[in-house]
Amino acid sequence: MIKRRIISALIAIGFGAPLVIFLGPYAIYFFTLLIAAGCLYEYFSMIMGKQYSKSIRLTGVLIGVLIIFFSIFFKFALVSALTIGLMFYSIYFLLRSKKYPNDLNPASGFKLGKIMSDLSLSLFGILYFSVFLAYFPMLRDTYDGLKWVITLMAVIWIGDTGAFFMGSKYGKTKLFNVVSPNKTIEGSLGGLLFSFIAVLLCKLIFFHGLDLIDCVNIGILGGAFGQIGDLIESMIKRSVSVKDSGAVMPGHGGFFDRFDALIFALPFFYFYAKFFF
Repeated sequence: MIKRRIISALIAIGFGAPLVIFLGPYAIYFFTLLIAAGCLYEYFSMIMGKQYSKSIRLTGVLIGVLIIFFSIFFKFALVSALTIGLMFYSIYFLLRSKKYPNDLNPASGFKLGKIMSDLSLSLFGILYFSVFLAYFPMLRDTYDGLKWVITLMAVIWIGDTGAFFMGSKYGKTKLFNVVSPNKTIEGSLGGLLFSFIAVLLCKLIFFHGLDLIDCVNIGILGGAFGQIGDLIESMIKRSVSVKDSGAVMPGHGGFFDRFDALIFALPFFYFYAKFFF
């Protein structure tokens, strides 16, 4: 398993890193939209399953991607885009439920409680991915944005690899058994250690503006936010009895499996870069 994870990660880094470095901000814009589309489709597929038509899932994906698109090119319109997008999707869901009640709950027909529950889950997904991922291009557009993006990826993915390795080798004490039985406190602490080492490497290699306090804050807090994002995804998957959100990368699962930690850590990195640099 760990060999497949490392190989897949190296392929992704080898393909993505040159694009991110040489194509400038537009590479991040493209990747953000791609990640959002993949995560949203997997999310809707998990929570809705086969009892919903594909048009409902694709509509949710489209709304989420458009929100990020407007936030990238018209940052002042983010709140407006959120409002319009959510209003449109809510109205669409409402009209769909009236015209095709069995499409929402084929087993027992029209149920207001079921529809409201599904609508709430759908809106949560749109907000979760669109709002959080909107910070990716915003982070890239900050001062030293490229350095921050690379540091973010290093903290999250090196930390994730460290947590997996340390947990597999030394893990004994369960971290959050109800949500993720395989995660351990030892693995979590190991992941934070690896995240801190990742920041130190970034400082030594290219991000010389960071001091030791920054390395501690970014490594420990950034790594912790990433682990929280991982747990949130585990909670969602466990609630719908799904092991992986998809099968895009061998050993890693789907888009959501790969970017769950990064998504949740993005706002922290953006605000840290914005307010302390």
